Amino acid sequence: PAAVAASIGPNRANFGRNMVNVATARNETNNTTWRVVAGLNGNLGGGWAWDTYFTHGVNKNNQHLYHNVVSTFLAYALDAVQTPSGIVCGITVPGHLDPRTGAPYSAADLAKAGLGGPCTPLNLFGTGNADPAAVDYAFRTLEEFSTYKQDVAAANLRGELFDGFGAGSVKLATGVEWRREHGNVTHNLSNQPWYTDYFLSYGLDYGGTQEVLEGYGELNVPVFKDWALGRYLELDGAIRATHNKASGTAGVNAGLSRSHSFATWKVSGIWDVTDWLRFRG
Repeated sequence: PAAVAASIGPNRANFGRNMVNVATARNETNNTTWRVVAGLNGNLGGGWAWDTYFTHGVNKNNQHLYHNVVSTFLAYALDAVQTPSGIVCGITVPGHLDPRTGAPYSAADLAKAGLGGPCTPLNLFGTGNADPAAVDYAFRTLEEFSTYKQDVAAANLRGELFDGFGAGSVKLATGVEWRREHGNVTHNLSNQPWYTDYFLSYGLDYGGTQEVLEGYGELNVPVFKDWALGRYLELDGAIRATHNKASGTAGVNAGLSRSHSFATWKVSGIWDVTDWLRFRG
């Protein structure tokens, strides 16, 4: 159609090409996880017991996306120019116009083209005609290295405070818990200055740490048993205090930090009026 011809310009034509038989993208992922756990528990006598544990785990996830297009390198390799010495990349010819803009290649383009090594023209016509050097220039390997670590520790104490009011012992449970998680994701950016030009991307480097410290207490009080107001009444109250801190340690979120402290609580009761009627709240 005339509109398409006008958008292409004189002496030009659109060209569609499936790149599968030139370079097929392939993703490879290696994931390794290991974890160690240790725990102790014991009795203190008088109806009191304790327990504690610690766990440490590490997950490593490495990804490689082979034959990923670097858009600018592909554009340079496709701009093939016939010269007396043979067919070369247009960006290597002084004064040659960039077909994308119609203006001479900029200094930034010249610098970027050299980052990938010598530019080799890429022939997409036919099957098997693409120079391996041109494929290696326009298609690179995208990498991502991810490490995630977790440490958790906790200690708990529980027992009977006293015999109570005739319905059972008044019991207490208390403890403290701590968790630290650290993640770090890198992409070998220092060796891939063309990273932001990949057709597909894993994103930029980032890393951070999250720490959570919590303490809790719970009190269980049997109030009465087989009394005028019913067969049994039990009250229970619990509170947990939490401090959460998140810190950016690398990449796009380095230096960011936020903390938050709060408490959660509950009060509950069980009232057995008869053998067949119970209220809970």
